[in-house]
Amino acid sequence: MRDNAANAVWKHTLAATMMGDLTSPRGMEVRELIAAQYRVPMPAFLDLKARKVNVPFMFAEAAWILSGSNRLSEITPYLPGYARFSDDGTFMRGGYGPQFVDQLPWAVDQIVKDNDSRQVVIDIWRKRPGESKDIPCTCIVQFLVRGKQLHTSVYMRSNDVVLGMTYDIFTFSMMANAVRLLLRDRGFFFTLGTLTVTAGSLHIYDDKWPKVDGWIQAEERDPAIGHMVERLESASTYEHLIERLRMCVEMSVEAKL
Repeated sequence: MRDNAANAVWKHTLAATMMGDLTSPRGMEVRELIAAQYRVPMPAFLDLKARKVNVPFMFAEAAWILSGSNRLSEITPYLPGYARFSDDGTFMRGGYGPQFVDQLPWAVDQIVKDNDSRQVVIDIWRKRPGESKDIPCTCIVQFLVRGKQLHTSVYMRSNDVVLGMTYDIFTFSMMANAVRLLLRDRGFFFTLGTLTVTAGSLHIYDDKWPKVDGWIQAEERDPAIGHMVERLESASTYEHLIERLRMCVEMSVEAKL
């Protein structure tokens, strides 16, 4: 089983955030760091058994976004709680999929024109979003090619270390992988580099505080998660990546992960 640097980064981020200030957005107490940052090699994912990752959801969310969907019914089979954030019971207003897929061809074109471009930014945030139960946590995703590696830099207005970071690092890795595959179709061959996430508010809610020490001490990993992620590395096209993600959803459901 290969080393997984993301586990160590997550543990470090947990410990650092628990040293943060106390604040109570929407009346819910959190420990918080302002303008915090973490960095992981891609593809990034957590496989600590103690965290009890919702594995089907992890793969399903990435496939959902890459397919350009924000339809609620496609994601609630794997995380029913998503429904409480929908304004109309049908769509997720803040879903990343439509925004990402709409800007993806432009992003790839910019890298094709100039591999060293600093302009490849995909905007997830919606201007003047108005009243909604689903305000996106992610604002922008930037892609930078340096030294034959495709790096990803993300700015999030808000990032929950437990419920958010756990899945975000994999989702952002798959968004980068999608860009990499589309560039390969155009004759440009890059490997995945690092994912750097900067969060305006990096936080942990008080109901998770009692579990933090146990997570930090945990060492046992679930090899099944890593094996499924490895299957994604052989995806040959954007469409093939989505197919492989959906296959991983089915495999993890069957294995009751």
